[in-house]
Amino acid sequence: MSIFSFSLDCKWVDPAAVETLLGGEIPNMVIVAHYVDTEFSLAAEVTAASAAEAAETFRTVVSSAGIVARRFDLGLMSVTEIALELGVARETVRLWTTGARREGFPPRYASLGPSRVWAWSEVHQWARTRNTNRPDEPCTIPLHILEKANGELAEVFNSLSAPSR
Repeated sequence: MSIFSFSLDCKWVDPAAVETLLGGEIPNMVIVAHYVDTEFSLAAEVTAASAAEAAETFRTVVSSAGIVARRFDLGLMSVTEIALELGVARETVRLWTTGARREGFPPRYASLGPSRVWAWSEVHQWARTRNTNRPDEPCTIPLHILEKANGELAEVFNSLSAPSR
């Protein structure tokens, strides 16, 4: 069993409704609600046999509480954010991203204007295999599992949002 850490963006709900979810004792799971303006997300640490099981279990628990999940957060990070998270210099991360130091750094996930971003789960996995961060940190959910789950969530969310005929 491993501990997996991730975040799920959800459709806005009244904070009182979330207390039902957070107030109950859910085995192998720690959940924290985040409210920023009109945005709502749930961060979780889930103990499970696999990343896919952790994501599915959490999604099921959230859904059973009547909360509509929109997407798993991919944890997109810039060079600066990666450097801060791993406790290294920004220049070190820049050299990793160009292949000038330590091969195998994950490819960028996307570009936002002139900035490049990486999926934290891929960077985290790369860093763990090279002992550049603490091995006692919770595992991240691999990007391919998050993207698959997000596709499934999009289908459900779109079916709930579609006008009735």
